[in-house]
Amino acid sequence: MGMEQWLAFVSATLILFLIPGPDMVLVAGWSARKGFRMGLEAATGTVSGLLVHTTATAMGLAALLAASASAFTVLKWVGSIYLVWLGIMKLKNGEHTTSIDKPRRASSPFLQAFCTNLLNPKVILFFLAFLPHFVDPAIDVKVQFIQLGLAFTLLSSLCYLIFIAITVKAGEALGKSRRARQLGRWLSGTVMIGFGVRLAMASHQ
Repeated sequence: MGMEQWLAFVSATLILFLIPGPDMVLVAGWSARKGFRMGLEAATGTVSGLLVHTTATAMGLAALLAASASAFTVLKWVGSIYLVWLGIMKLKNGEHTTSIDKPRRASSPFLQAFCTNLLNPKVILFFLAFLPHFVDPAIDVKVQFIQLGLAFTLLSSLCYLIFIAITVKAGEALGKSRRARQLGRWLSGTVMIGFGVRLAMASHQ
């Protein structure tokens, strides 16, 4: 791509990052409640999911999955149920009130974020719709998909570092108030359930 296309790609990526989603809610929750380390683990889980989607897109697997209404529906419902379950857990006891040093595997920030991203078929459709705009069909498309996916992941990682730092500071300021902590827990749980319901209603088209 030329410089203008790269600038357009970077600008679009940054704008898309600012659109809130379940990944961002998870990272914000872990960062605000448990600090930078846990927030970073959650962001790493999200980024790992993006790398899987990048590989699947480059290999053509994402297109096959998106073309199958049955596969899309199954993945949609699994992802939806998982998001609703996470939301309920947040409403019940926040981030599972697990020890920072020895988190339970099922409630680890990395695993939660990784599964949330990987089980969202809308991410697959996004990659299939977004990346081809910056691909030159005259050159190896598979290589370009990988390069664009890695660039998208890298930019997202940098944005998450900034986002985590800001969220940690906000969490430290609000963490002194029990009411603020409760409000944050209920807000994040409700929003996560909302994302799950919204995903369940998503269309294959």
